[in-house]
Amino acid sequence: MLTTDLMKHTFMNTTSHIINTNFSELSNDFNVSGWILIKNTENHIIYTKPCNETEYYEICVIEQNKIKVSIPLKNSVYQYVNYFNTPKNVIEYIRNILQNE
Repeated sequence: MLTTDLMKHTFMNTTSHIINTNFSELSNDFNVSGWILIKNTENHIIYTKPCNETEYYEICVIEQNKIKVSIPLKNSVYQYVNYFNTPKNVIEYIRNILQNE
């Protein structure tokens, strides 16, 4: 029962646009690249590939000036994690990676 409730909560708040206005401009970049938004809260954003849920991008706002970003590594089940101080740096970083996929 708890798992079902968590799944409902996770998927209830998803839309095709990111809720957190600091990162909302990334919505189009992910959509154009074929990524699907599966978690969408003010502090936690996850995009995944429709055919491979082990590949995902994750943005987690830990504190105002501490943002964790996890990106998929090519041909690997592992993720690369990096920390940033500003949403602007996160957006530039993710856009650069998406453009080079």
